[in-house]
Amino acid sequence: MTAVDATDDDGPKAKRKYLSEGCVNMFCSRPVLVQRHQMDGAEFLKLAKESPFHIYMICRRPRITFDPTSISYGDMTMTARFVVHERTGPVYVPFTTEMSVEPEKRPIKCDYPHNEVRILDDKGELVVGLHAGYMMSMIGSDLHDPTQIKHVDLEVLYVGQAYGKEGERTAPDRLKNHETLLAIYAELAANAPEDEIWLALLSFEPPITILSFDGRQQHTAEVTGDADLAHMLRMLDNPVTERQRVCFAEAALIRHFQPKYNDKFKYNFPNPSHETYSACYDVDLNAVAVEIRFEELWHRLYSQAQPPQYNIVVTFPLHSKELRQSMFDLLRVVPPKTDGPVKAYVTPTPIEEV
Repeated sequence: MTAVDATDDDGPKAKRKYLSEGCVNMFCSRPVLVQRHQMDGAEFLKLAKESPFHIYMICRRPRITFDPTSISYGDMTMTARFVVHERTGPVYVPFTTEMSVEPEKRPIKCDYPHNEVRILDDKGELVVGLHAGYMMSMIGSDLHDPTQIKHVDLEVLYVGQAYGKEGERTAPDRLKNHETLLAIYAELAANAPEDEIWLALLSFEPPITILSFDGRQQHTAEVTGDADLAHMLRMLDNPVTERQRVCFAEAALIRHFQPKYNDKFKYNFPNPSHETYSACYDVDLNAVAVEIRFEELWHRLYSQAQPPQYNIVVTFPLHSKELRQSMFDLLRVVPPKTDGPVKAYVTPTPIEEV
């Protein structure tokens, strides 16, 4: 719920258009983080076949490795140091964490480039493989200085989508030969070789239409009665197509993060002239929303425009505040006058009529 003033520097705000306003919400509860070379593996290909990843985000962070000379493994605990390869030089992050694998007679390998610790059995077979970046994000509370978890935050550099005509194209298909991704790799190789690229792939659940009813405005809303009911049924009976949902989700995330390598939608979303999500205006929705949960992956996303966050919640009214009240502006606060004490307002309605 958002509290807004009844008046502001730009003058009075518009009133509610319908008693029944609606918003289409796109929700991704299980994003996937991969690096480009992992997308050719059998495990990922199986996952990609089950989950249509139509939205992707290209992200960067400092490369994280292990200090192989610091690894100590015994008494069901591992003590070691992560090495965060910052542009200003290496940052050492010591940690001590519990392990579920008995250390006795289990060789430990941490070969170059030291981004993985491999615990083997007595036959040399892999028992556990620990990736430095993944492990650091998962054991934040086990770091000797928990504030150092900031080093696993991912900066969003680009947001894109892949859909095709009928949803047959997905993000993994698009990223196999992606000009912007190749350009980012080339720029980092030249100017920031200590950084690494991560790809956040998003598969959305069936959309939710959020409805808002405000009976307090039954005498002030522009549309009430049967016309309002017809509008509500139209929102429910004419869902926005998946293609258009993917388009507005991409545009909303671009507008939110304003990534370095995006141009379109960066400063002009939403806009009724954009045909890619025109159905949202055709059914006269009030707003669109996108939610992404990165908390289960123990990663925060940020950009130059947004601070680090585990869970992304992006809500955009489709109409300007001068033309139509947002359905999320449920509480209107009138600022008190400053030329005297604030007086309580007493309704003239008798208590028996309440």
